[in-house]
Amino acid sequence: MNSAVAGIYETEALQQADELRISDKENARKLLDSIDKQKLSADEVILYEYIDAVIQLFDGDVKQAAEVYQRLLLTVEDAKLKIRIQASYLNLLASLGKWEEGLALGEALFSQLAETDDTELQQRAYLGLIAFYDQLEQPETVLILTSRIVDKENVPPEVKCGALAARINAFFKLDDYSYTFTDYNDASQFCLKHNLTIYYAVLEVSKVNWLMNKGEYSEARLFLEKLLEVPEVQNFVPQTTTVLSKYAEVNLLLGDTAEAKTAAQRVLTLDTEVNNSSAVISALDTLHKIASDESNFEQALRYLEQLMALQAQESSAQLSKQLAIQKAWFEIDAKQSQIELLDKQNALLTAKAKLSGESLENSLLALSLVSLLLASLIFWSYRSHKIQAKLKYYARTDMLTQISNRAYFNEQCNDCLNQAQKNQSKMSLILLDLDHFKNINDSYGHQIGDWALTQVAKVISATLDEEAIFGRLGGEEFGILLRGEHSEIALQIAERCRVAIERIEPTVSEYQFKLTVSLGVSNTSQVGYKFENLYAAADLALYQSKHYGRNRVYEYSAAMAE
Repeated sequence: MNSAVAGIYETEALQQADELRISDKENARKLLDSIDKQKLSADEVILYEYIDAVIQLFDGDVKQAAEVYQRLLLTVEDAKLKIRIQASYLNLLASLGKWEEGLALGEALFSQLAETDDTELQQRAYLGLIAFYDQLEQPETVLILTSRIVDKENVPPEVKCGALAARINAFFKLDDYSYTFTDYNDASQFCLKHNLTIYYAVLEVSKVNWLMNKGEYSEARLFLEKLLEVPEVQNFVPQTTTVLSKYAEVNLLLGDTAEAKTAAQRVLTLDTEVNNSSAVISALDTLHKIASDESNFEQALRYLEQLMALQAQESSAQLSKQLAIQKAWFEIDAKQSQIELLDKQNALLTAKAKLSGESLENSLLALSLVSLLLASLIFWSYRSHKIQAKLKYYARTDMLTQISNRAYFNEQCNDCLNQAQKNQSKMSLILLDLDHFKNINDSYGHQIGDWALTQVAKVISATLDEEAIFGRLGGEEFGILLRGEHSEIALQIAERCRVAIERIEPTVSEYQFKLTVSLGVSNTSQVGYKFENLYAAADLALYQSKHYGRNRVYEYSAAMAE
């Protein structure tokens, strides 16, 4: 083969590998291996290394792929290829938690896309932006971006599949269940038809979530069993553990504890490094419930301790993420405010110059203008402080109930317990969980469920004094930390909360249902000042309340852990 023919082959093989990099990574790898890089142009070498990094990413090496993308962005000259690499890099920045850098790159990418008329390039870049904003927990933005892809014609299949998966996930996050089962099925089958099994698996898990939300657990189990047989799922550990954790959860709901336990334990075996934390948390929760139901409280406590440690890490990471995101948004807003301040200052200087050269009558008018501009400067300074205060509020508050979120509740509890240990003062923790709350959501809808949660938060807040720390820990679970209270007083307060919740009347509609709550109480005199121990003890007591009839208060005792 002469050099001219060889060069043509290299280019065609590179293009084919680019087309197959997601749908058929094995053949894409073979094509790359057959290419003589010496025969490629400078831009083709960059494309080669980009495709190679995409394929390696399937093996889970996110950091290495990010380093390759970052290096390629320093040398790439082709504008279109640069946008593609930027979009891929943006997705990885979210996975690595580099939110500030990601937001800055996202802003730059939006600007570049506005200047190109290459529709396919725009769509591929939008997919990177979609993945970033999905992990940024901005479902509204995701829906806007996906509408620029899924409703268009001649969209590359891998782009359309990614956008469909993101759109469905965004609707789910917004508690919007307007998507039908047929919609889910059509999307997943479209991806399967084009051999895009990565997106197919994601959509099938979304389908399972939809079925579980409808209470159709047997149907959900069938889909999960089929999914576990897909080779690409079996060979990609993060997807395997995701599917297994759902499989364990469904089997537990169906009463098959043996199958649930096997699946959950397999998750822990496959993911010893906790790379897929959500799957591991779900598996530990399943195993904790099974051990508790079997009255194996020692094992249940061990699982609970692991679960709490991992949830604490996740809460800390989530808080760091929120603060980083809010800091980035604040800096963007601050830059805009700074530009506006400079404009005001320039106008102020102009007004001062005018003031010095005019008559008294005109000077008085100019002086009024100067006063107005000074007031504007004060306003912008005040506005910046208000933005900062608002960001702090959002980072700490559960938006539905307007009380502390889990991350801020944990932070306050740890601070108070550290101080209490120094002073040797007593502290009590109350955990409370609404009884049969899922039945309310399933029977009357999530809007009524949200109303119930807000009412619970209101009546408990009214029951507590200002010294108590009150937060929503997730779902229908709440926590209360009482400063300086002995267990006897804590039990009385817990009972007052139970009665107050039982008296809530569903006056918002014609629906008739009763709200009750189970509560567990622990005290530092029993388990010490470590928050994890205090929480685990209260949780065991809460389990006793559930186990022995619900709508009651139980206090932790050492016998529960035996």
